Parts: sequence; structure tokens; C-alpha cells
Amino acid sequence: MINYELRCINDEQPLSKYTFFVLFFHSAIGQNDFYNRLADSAMTLTKQQVQYDPAYIRITYPNGDIPANKGVCTDVVIRAYRKLGIDLQKEVHEDLKTNFAKYPKKWGLTHPDKNIDHRRVPNLMTFFSRYGTVKTVTQNPKDYCAGDIVCWDLGYGITHIGIVSSQKSEDGKQNLIVHNIGGGQVLEDCLFDYTIIGHYQYPILNQEKDLIQLNIFPNVQKSDILYSEIKNDSSKSQEDHIVGFYDDTELFVYFAGAVDGLSGDRLLFKFIRENLKYPDSARKKNIEGTVYVSFSIDKYGKISDTKITKSVSLDLDNEVLRVISIMPNWEWDPKIDFNRRKTTQRTLPIVFKLK
Repeated sequence: MINYELRCINDEQPLSKYTFFVLFFHSAIGQNDFYNRLADSAMTLTKQQVQYDPAYIRITYPNGDIPANKGVCTDVVIRAYRKLGIDLQKEVHEDLKTNFAKYPKKWGLTHPDKNIDHRRVPNLMTFFSRYGTVKTVTQNPKDYCAGDIVCWDLGYGITHIGIVSSQKSEDGKQNLIVHNIGGGQVLEDCLFDYTIIGHYQYPILNQEKDLIQLNIFPNVQKSDILYSEIKNDSSKSQEDHIVGFYDDTELFVYFAGAVDGLSGDRLLFKFIRENLKYPDSARKKNIEGTVYVSFSIDKYGKISDTKITKSVSLDLDNEVLRVISIMPNWEWDPKIDFNRRKTTQRTLPIVFKLK
């Protein structure tokens, strides 16, 4: 259950036909919603052709990845989380730097290696045990929910990891698994084919501070995820737009007119509330859902590469694209030298809901 407090916005002049309210989420997003999106994120990976390749490869940091057409079982998990703004490379490396002794000593290392540490199953198991929810290992398929992380012992010292999907097996008794055991990133009915040695949920979503610590919503406070309830006095219909965001980079670029990340987020949400319209065609068909849109912001603050990453319908998608297209240029923190600026990406989930 989400705890919340409802406050009226005092620093804005409401339009004549509308009254705006903001709902401050204390847990930011529903737990099931996040884990279902993680499962969906893993499913998208099964559409990519990937060759199993366990080779050691030097990669960038943070947000480093090996070539997209290569990978092992851990890369399925890493890539699925990264689509939701969680960089396991960075999270594991940061923990290893200060807690190296608490991780397995199987590879003869004396210090962390940001190229490979997060790509090793025992390290991920340790990390999830320390910062996630350790769930019971059972033989009951109902205990394994969409978005859960499962680890197996394949024998001969070989471990394996995968993500529980929302898809059911043919007999409907258990969820299928997204993993890479040698044949690429695939969806298979293999939950109990091997000995389960770990069962986790990550991150823990019942406290807002966990989300902030994990940089799902960096540089923000409770007010950063805004739920705007719009009451139309001239119509019997009501529309809700829930606006939130998550980003996988450190933020030094803000919405136009802002002086920091918090004020930038407030202005961004205000801009979307004032410009987003519920398309009549979608309202007449009772179309609802969450449209995910991503865009890049270059070193000049200009927006480009706008694309819908998760579609609901053509009319809702086009409305979101229209709003992004009229968005003003963003502004970089003046303390950041121009040569240090780099193109960053933002992802916005915008919810259309009819009442």
C-alpha cells in the first residue's frame, strides 16, 4: 500500500476550468509495477540476437556494457535493470570498493574490477543479499513472481542466473524464465530444471530512501514524482496524468529556468501538466496506459532523438511526442565546464488514465 499526502499547489495560478493537485508518493512507485516492468524489460532482450561469450572485456564505467550481440547469463540481468535506470555495474563496484572482504574470493583478486565484478553470479548474489529482499527457496512455483531474480547451481562449480517473466508455461503452473545459458537471451520453462540456490527481489521498494540511494530518481525529493489530478469543471469526465522519470546518468542539466535538479523537475512537471492533452480519439475509445518516451539532451541543452520506448496507442504516443517537441532547451549547471558536458538521456513514463 502506498502512503501519501495530498496538497494543493499554492505557487501556481490554476486555469479557469481546472484545479491541480499533487500527490506526494512516499514509496514512489508500486512494488508490483516496478517488478512487472523489470520482467517486461527482460522480455525485450529475447528479441535480440546474442552470442554466448564469457570472455573478459574491458568496458566503460559507469553504464558500461560489452557488445550488444554478446553476453552471458549475468548480462541479461544487468541489461534488464539498466533499461529501468539501475546500473548494476556501478552499484556492485561502489559496494565492493568499501566492502571487498564481504564478497566471494573465487578469482584471486585483491581489489575490485569494474569490468567484470558485476558480471559474476556469486557477486550478484552477494549484492542482492545485502541490498535486496532474500526470498525463500521453495519448490512451489507460485512463490516465484514476475521480476524475481533466481540463481541456480548447474554442478561442477558453475552458477547461473535469470529473471522470472510474467509469461506462463504451457500448463499454466509456473512463470517462464528469461536467461542465457548458452543459446542466447531466451524465454524458457526451466525454473526447476536446476538446483535453485538464490531467490531475490531488488531493489526494496517499500521505502523512498531506497529509491533515492539507488539513483532511480537521483537528485530528487518526495515531490519529484508528481501525480496531477485534473478536474474539469465543464465536463463530467476527469483525466489523470501521472508524471515521473528515471535517469541513468548523474544530472547536471535542468529544465529551462531551473537552478537545480529539484526546481527543474517541478518546472518539467508543470510544463507537462499545462501542455499535455488527453486526445479525444483515445477518450472516446476509453484508451488508457503508460507511454514511455526517451530523449537526448546535448551539451547545448538541445533535445533530440525523441522516441517512444513503450507504446500504448498511436494517438497517445503522438500527443506525448508533440509535448516533447515544444519543450524548450534545457540548461546546464553553470559550474560544469562546457568541455565536461556530454549528451545525457532522460526517460519519462506518462500515464493517461480516465475516471
